[in-house]
Amino acid sequence: MSPTILVQQFDNTPGRIRVTSTPILMTTYLIVALVILVVNGDRQRLTETLNALNQQLQEQVAQQADELDEAQAELAKTALSLTEAIPIGTYTMVLHPNETMAHFSFMSEKFLQICGLDREEAAADPLNIFACVHPDDYDGFLALNTETFARKIPFCEETRLIVAGEVRWIRAESVPRDLPDGSTVWEGVLADITETKRYEQQLQQANAEITTLNQDLEDRVKERTAELEKSRAQFQRLVDDIGSNFVILVTVAWTALSAMLVVVLNQFLDWPKPKS
Repeated sequence: MSPTILVQQFDNTPGRIRVTSTPILMTTYLIVALVILVVNGDRQRLTETLNALNQQLQEQVAQQADELDEAQAELAKTALSLTEAIPIGTYTMVLHPNETMAHFSFMSEKFLQICGLDREEAAADPLNIFACVHPDDYDGFLALNTETFARKIPFCEETRLIVAGEVRWIRAESVPRDLPDGSTVWEGVLADITETKRYEQQLQQANAEITTLNQDLEDRVKERTAELEKSRAQFQRLVDDIGSNFVILVTVAWTALSAMLVVVLNQFLDWPKPKS
């Protein structure tokens, strides 16, 4: 129920004004109450009215502030629940003016799980996260982050981490946003792409094996083709040799046969004739 304020009316009889929670109506009631009190010349009641209205305004402001805080807390809780529910890590890094290295202002549980770190260790020094980067990738990854902070540009990189003795591939992406105080915040995501990289390596290996098999097949085809060409050439030479020798053999055979026919014919001619 809205409160009321006691005022003196024009006929000197007491009256009350109900104060609502609407700012515009409250202002209207305040003006009306002040006009009545000023006309009646009642300074004491004017002071009491102003104090009562001031108290009411303070209470409403405090109530609205509490409601706003509760709404913001509930919104933050909902956002955190959504952040923790997604299958990738999320983080924010803040770079304050006159600093060269940003620090983590938020890290989801999935982010810490992927990196194999606890929250206190990661929040203490951003280099603790870089410490788990694979030695072969460390310098390049650190240099890229340094450039990102210096130029205030988006960040996107794939690298290897060593977590509990196991090599993991991760992909990190973040986008910068300027804050009113001159700071810059990077809001980003971190994904474990180890399985994807493993599939890529298996695919590359399979492609390499297929390429090797194709090359072996081509080499075998070339080798077999060369063998067949060699065999064809040998067969052709044999045919050519047979052709040449065949003519000689036929000539020799014909000569021998002719000689035999001549002998047989001569013998026949010399054969004694029967007496009549």
